[in-house]
Formats: sequence, structure tokens, C-alpha cells
Amino acid sequence: MIPWLYDLGVWIFTLCLDIFFREVYSRGAWRIPKRGPVIIVAAPHANQFVDSILLMRILKHYAGRRTSFLIAEKSMREPYIGTMAGCMGALPVVRSMDHVKPAKGEIYLPDPDNDPTLVRGRGTDFTSDQFMVGGAIILPRVGKTSPEQQAIEEILGPEEIRLRKPFKKFEKDHPLYEPLRKGTPFKAAPHIDQSKMFASVYSELVAGGCIGIFPEGGSHDRPSLLPLKAGVAIIALGTLAQDPNCGLSIIPCGMNYFHPNKF
Repeated sequence: MIPWLYDLGVWIFTLCLDIFFREVYSRGAWRIPKRGPVIIVAAPHANQFVDSILLMRILKHYAGRRTSFLIAEKSMREPYIGTMAGCMGALPVVRSMDHVKPAKGEIYLPDPDNDPTLVRGRGTDFTSDQFMVGGAIILPRVGKTSPEQQAIEEILGPEEIRLRKPFKKFEKDHPLYEPLRKGTPFKAAPHIDQSKMFASVYSELVAGGCIGIFPEGGSHDRPSLLPLKAGVAIIALGTLAQDPNCGLSIIPCGMNYFHPNKF
């Protein structure tokens, strides 16, 4: 993070926010500690960039704090956004969802009632580099809901794997009920080693820094929350494991926009 560039960026962003939004109102911002390690946990996550900019402005104005946000590594590869985010202290996170690829063949459950974690393939090769223990098997998306996925527990052969947990049970009228028994196309995501990213976050917090995270793991326009990822818990526990007396604070932040798509 470059402090003067961070402050200049927040000042420019503030002008943009004042032009676009009629009012930005913060409730309870006085609760933000002005010193010591802090994790800001914000949701729902409506916009990848606007949410971060709003919180940067609020935290700087009310608590005098510069905040490092966790950002998708995919965004850090963008020519201008990545450079700016890096200078403002953003911490890149490699997301498995950014590396999802269609897999060859089809999968089905040979015995969904008695052995729901056993998955067999037809024309697959689970021993290829695309599949690994800890990676994910992802079913086709149905409607606007997030696609069902489960992690691989064991690779038994080219056409057989075992999942850590079974896919959720679908009703008979669900579009995936029959395909899961007869054969359905699928996608695969690799297992990502996040140890370096977590080590950077631990160091930042132990040094008394402020970290911002959106625990849903992605932005969306739905009125309800997406399932929360475990990152916040891992970060908090890892930081306290390094320094139990650091005085870590976790601050939940709810974000709500009225007419976010127009002036």
C-alpha cells in the first residue's frame, strides 16, 4: 500500500460517489476501532468495486483507517484496475470459480440412496490433471440459483470418484433428478492452495492493520445473502493463533442500496 496514493484515490472516489449517490449514510460507524487489527465483514455484495470504494471512504472518514480489501486475483490481472488495486493495498485471492472448466463425458450416481457420495463417469478420465482431491465437481446451473457442487474426497479410477459430501437431494420434478441417475454433463474446478494469501493477511492484522472481506465470495443483485464462505473464520482463527493478545475485532457491515443503477 502507498499511503499518499491511497488517500488521493479515496478523495477522487469520494467526488464520484457524491456525484452519483444522493446520500451515503453510515449507521454505527463510531463503533469502528481507530487502532488495532480489524476485519470488516460486508454483505450483501452488490458491486465488486463500488462496495469497496464506499467502505474505504467511510472507514477513512470516520475512523481514519486505510483498509486492505481481499480482491479476486482475476481482477488484479486487469491492466489499470490491477495496478491501482495493488497500490491501494488490495490482497489478491485466487478463486476456484475463476478456473472452472467443462469436463469431458458425463457423470451419474449409481446408487444415490445407499451410497450417494459415489460418482461414476461415462467417457470421463478422473485421473487427468483436471481433477484432484479437494477439487470440485459442479453440476449444471438451473435457473438463477448457484450451481450445486461438492469437493472430491478420493479418485478411485478414470470413471469413478468419491465425494466428501453428497449432492443435495433433488425432488422428482427437478431438472437434475433424472440426469443425475442417467448421466449429466458437468464442470470441474481445481483445489487452490491459499496458504500464501492467508499468511499475508495474518501479517497485516498482527501488525494492527484493517482488512475488508466480502464473505459471499462474489457480487450479485439478489435480495438475499449467498452462502457465506469460511474465509473470515479462517482469517480470525489464524490471526489469533499467531498472536492471541492482538485484540482482533470483527465488525459486520450490512450494505443496502436504494435505486443503485441510476442517479
